[in-house]
Amino acid sequence: MTENQHNFGTNGIEFYIVKQLLESDVYARSFINKIEPDLFSAKLQDIIHGIQIYFKKYGKFPSTQTLFDVVIPKYITKGDQTRIDIAKDSLAVIDTITISQDEMSVFIADETKKFIKNRTVMKAFIKGMDFLKEGKHDELVATMEESFRLNFDESLGLDYFEDLETRLERSKIVNEVVSTGLPSLDVLMGGGYRRKALFVYAGPGNVGKSLVLNDAASTVALKGYNVLYVSLELAEDYISQRTDAKFSGVSMNVINASPEEAIKKAILKRNVLRQEGHKIGKIIYKDYPPNTASCNDIRGLLKTLETKKNFKVDFIIIDYIKLLKANGKFLGDNLYNKLGTVCEEMRALAIEYNACVLSASQTGRQTYGSASVGMEDVSDSIAIPQTADVLVTLARNTTLNKEDSILLSMVKSRFSRNMGQMQAKIDYDYMKLVDINNSGSYTQSDNGIVPVAAQITRKPKPEQDDFNLQV
Repeated sequence: MTENQHNFGTNGIEFYIVKQLLESDVYARSFINKIEPDLFSAKLQDIIHGIQIYFKKYGKFPSTQTLFDVVIPKYITKGDQTRIDIAKDSLAVIDTITISQDEMSVFIADETKKFIKNRTVMKAFIKGMDFLKEGKHDELVATMEESFRLNFDESLGLDYFEDLETRLERSKIVNEVVSTGLPSLDVLMGGGYRRKALFVYAGPGNVGKSLVLNDAASTVALKGYNVLYVSLELAEDYISQRTDAKFSGVSMNVINASPEEAIKKAILKRNVLRQEGHKIGKIIYKDYPPNTASCNDIRGLLKTLETKKNFKVDFIIIDYIKLLKANGKFLGDNLYNKLGTVCEEMRALAIEYNACVLSASQTGRQTYGSASVGMEDVSDSIAIPQTADVLVTLARNTTLNKEDSILLSMVKSRFSRNMGQMQAKIDYDYMKLVDINNSGSYTQSDNGIVPVAAQITRKPKPEQDDFNLQV
């Protein structure tokens, strides 16, 4: 049965919704938390309110008789006879409705979703008009954004034993673990980047967080994955030049003086790779002013890219967390709550788009010039390491600076053991990281990158045992 084959008559879909709430336990439990009384016409609002009160108190749904005899008079209308009569008349109409529990029940469920979505947007629009008259533009935007976030998750979850074969087939199609391009970091992460997870790089200012994120973007794109890179600090053209250097093999010194050569070589290399049959993903760079974009803005951009460019995202890179705005939720001046909400929304994006989300966070001033950076040093908010699936800290001291190197420490991982470290060479000419791999520190010579005998010692913090870590 299709929408055009059924006429709900003068009462409309909302009467059928109430009928299903009272008679179908499966239906009612699916929609009870999505339904609000003020989405319905006035003659049904007391009935919806009564159903919700009864369910909240007893964990089940009332019969029509219980609703009319007890719930509405006692808990809702407080004896208001006019409202009781209106509810009685509406329940009498509902009693006359018959619904087949097979084909028709599926149709009602689909119509219920449309009803809730349409009425939610209409309610937000009416409320938004009041905000517009009062000049409350931020509240207007937040209200409309909230209405558009409504969704119905119909997944029943993963049945471990029954879905083993399904997972086996899916594992052949989708690479759930993607190499970072740095073998030593892959080992620390338990294989590399993963979908539906939030990876955060944390370090002091000017340690190389943006470089690490941009290097990751081009690395996974050259493996065939699509990347959306959202920059809240650097302009799109400048980030693109960093990728020009890595991809074309033209140094940043040349690019800064004249970018044409790098772009021409990048075009040539891209064309050669395509002709040879290499799959190259897309990198979309998008810049926003700091604290003007939220995850909802990113979600809207992704929907537009999917429509206009047939772009299906695999990686979402946000540079960086503190400069992203929360989705219209009033948080006052509490930075912990704000950044905690932002991180939760970023993880929600990862799950919604089956993507890996990468971002960065700032550490405190005590970490400048230190090779010891831990979870407790994240200065933006402790909510960031608490929410992230993987947290890697970046550190550089005087020795590392002289060698153009950086120390990466695994301080939190849901996919591997914590506290491992690796050292990477920062190639500033071509804006990329080079895995040093073996133990010892490395430096630049006429023969390229060569090892020198060195150890990085992590200084103990108060009430901690002294220990050394070889990298």
